[in-house]
Amino acid sequence: MGAHIMAFILAFARGLHRYIPHQLQRQWRPQRRGPIMHLLRPRLIIGVGGIGGAAARLCAAFGLTVLGVDARQTEAPPSVKELRRPSDLQQLPQLICGHDRPHSQRRGHDAAKNSN
Repeated sequence: MGAHIMAFILAFARGLHRYIPHQLQRQWRPQRRGPIMHLLRPRLIIGVGGIGGAAARLCAAFGLTVLGVDARQTEAPPSVKELRRPSDLQQLPQLICGHDRPHSQRRGHDAAKNSN
C-alpha cells in the first residue's frame, strides 16, 4: 500500500491526472506544466504505523521531508522528521506550507507585504 501511495504522489507530480482524461478524448496537444516543485513540499502523513510508516519510508527515500501525526506512536520513526499529536492538526497549514523556511521565504509573504 505504501508503494501505491508513492505512485499517486509521483503521478500527480507529473500531471497524469490531466493527461489521462485528454488521452481518453483523443486530445494529444501538449500541456503546459511548470516545474514540479510541489513534489518537494513536506508530506504530512496521518498515522505512521504500518501503511503510513511504509509510505513515509518511500517518501524519505525520494528525498521528501516527512511530517507525521499519530495518536499512538510516541517517537518518530527514522523516516519521519517530526511527529505531532492529533491535537496539533489545527496547525496543519503551517506544518505543510511553512516548514523549514524562514517567514520571509514563504509563499505570499511578499505579496502581503507589498499590498499595504
